[in-house]
Amino acid sequence: MSTQNPKTPAAALCASSEAFASYLDYLATAQEKFATSVKEACERANRVNGTLLNAALDAQREAIATGKRLSADPQAHAANVKIVIDAASAAQERGLAVAKSLYQEQVDVAADLRKLWESTMKSSNDFSEGAKKFGALWPKVA
Repeated sequence: MSTQNPKTPAAALCASSEAFASYLDYLATAQEKFATSVKEACERANRVNGTLLNAALDAQREAIATGKRLSADPQAHAANVKIVIDAASAAQERGLAVAKSLYQEQVDVAADLRKLWESTMKSSNDFSEGAKKFGALWPKVA
């Protein structure tokens, strides 16, 4: 058995239009947030890739330069030890810079995820309100 909805057809149509508009607003907001998240993820991936690539290229340059310096005077053992120690120190500095960069990106990702979670919860509440309004438009069935 169903009960009659006391609203006039025009009022019901207006209410359904508002509920549907609310739903579309929710979708548009969610899509914008998604697009922004994808763009930020791409930018972050480019930064991480750039950091790793630059570190690898710098390491190759340093290895070639070290080889040239060592081959210039292979009998100068004391000087060659200093060259190797300097190259090892430079490699450690590069490794530390890469680790620092990756750590900072991880911190940024965690902050972004926290913001995204809060935003998702708010959007979920907004969506549920719109869904309640939209659901109220159908006649009640007993």
